[in-house]
Amino acid sequence: MATLAVEAKAAMPLQNDALPNFQKKKEKENGRSTTIVDKDIHAATTQPSISSATPRLPPLPLCQVDRYWLQKLVAKHSTGVNQQNSNMATKDECDWTKIKIFALAPMVDQSDLPFRLQCRRYGTNLCFTPMIHARLFVTMPKYRKNFCLNKNNPADRPLIAQLCGGADPEVMLQCALQLQDYCDGIDINCGCPQGIAKRGNYGAFLLEQEETLLTLVQYVAPRLKVPLSVKVRLLPGEDKKERVQASLQLYKKLLDAGIHLLTIHGRTRHEKGPLTGAADWAAISTAVQQLGTRIPLLANGSIANAADVLECLQATNADGVMSSEAILEYPPLFAPLTTSVAASTTTNDPAHESNRQMTGNEGQHEAVTNGGDGSLVRVGRLSLAREYLQLALQYPPDQGGQGTGFKCIRVHMHRFLHADLQVHMDIRTALVQAQDVHDLEQALNALKHVHESTNHDPRLEQASWYIRHGNNSNFENYNKTDGETTLDNGEDAESNANRTPEGIRGMHCRECGDDDDDAGDMFVSLF
Repeated sequence: MATLAVEAKAAMPLQNDALPNFQKKKEKENGRSTTIVDKDIHAATTQPSISSATPRLPPLPLCQVDRYWLQKLVAKHSTGVNQQNSNMATKDECDWTKIKIFALAPMVDQSDLPFRLQCRRYGTNLCFTPMIHARLFVTMPKYRKNFCLNKNNPADRPLIAQLCGGADPEVMLQCALQLQDYCDGIDINCGCPQGIAKRGNYGAFLLEQEETLLTLVQYVAPRLKVPLSVKVRLLPGEDKKERVQASLQLYKKLLDAGIHLLTIHGRTRHEKGPLTGAADWAAISTAVQQLGTRIPLLANGSIANAADVLECLQATNADGVMSSEAILEYPPLFAPLTTSVAASTTTNDPAHESNRQMTGNEGQHEAVTNGGDGSLVRVGRLSLAREYLQLALQYPPDQGGQGTGFKCIRVHMHRFLHADLQVHMDIRTALVQAQDVHDLEQALNALKHVHESTNHDPRLEQASWYIRHGNNSNFENYNKTDGETTLDNGEDAESNANRTPEGIRGMHCRECGDDDDDAGDMFVSLF
């Protein structure tokens, strides 16, 4: 099995004797080596000696973007869509607009490989890696090992690798070149609002450096053989109309510079923590109207449940929706939409034929349909926790799973079981003090006994961690839309959309903090 950074002699996607002509020319002109890749990815690599004074290569001509490349990619990797569709060239031959994208957001230490595989089992049809720091990846073997990707794992495709640290185009390019053979696209992080992003000159702060960002995109995009995307926020500004207009102008320049996909988080970098409001879906809708004829656009922000996904698709007309915080607590977030929105959400996981044929075995898949009248039921959080734990044992996060190991696993346990941990403090303590997977299994067994003794019904479970800072009384009806009341296949999209009032959606966003790829200060734990 060929993997990146797994064995000392592993084959590299790009080696010195296979460098593209532009790289060979650059080395010859500069009279020094700037190549970072090596036949042995664990070997010491050459520190990039790139600076602002380093001569840059002239821009390369851009290729025309296939407007429906993302839909075709999803169709290619889906068993639920006619494989012939992926070979069709135009919308006239196949209505690609019917394929909606349900994406798992890039999240540091959270969108790890085992969690991505779990989400794919429940309808997610596009995943992003955790944010990868480009300079650390190309210069630090240990960091690079944590983010190795598996080329021969069809269950984890399609996959887009997100990179950050874009002030230096050459470093970003070298990182992307090493990853491109192991994923279906490269994404540049222009959305992270955290302080570490400001110090590192990336994320939403790079979004406000137009010349630097456009130079980066123009340099990287034409030199990759996979699509380049950018995840953005709205530009800051006191006047809403002016900041939306400024954002749209920048987005158009990004398209002109060569990006193939744009994911828009409908908030500014200032809208986080207690200042977070409802995502501006109207701004995303305007972007779709102005730019959506050229490339696909995804909407991000204020997605709490499947009803919100439907409402967002209606409000924005985007090609799909990306979720981060809500899906961390409930990976089957998109499951109710697999039959009502698109047939493109089945999985390539060889262990599971399709999302509609899941077993009811605990620790594997609790049924998304009850097998009777076809109505949808909620998957139990204990079942989700056990399922993730099994995947984490199979794909350890610190051994190519794109996470920090046991810490990553334990954090996921807290997300899944947040509601129980607010009541059963002994189990919470056991999880906090757990030192290995065996300890976690013991805690899950204890919780199972509690559920059995209290006649716990998983179908009545409600969201907890996602709305952890909200006023519980204000969320009573809101929770029922995701728990006690289920989305039936026969319901129309309009009635589903009305289930989450704007006031509730805005309240969540003000209270629950940032709904994005939270960088935090986790880099130190990866070294």
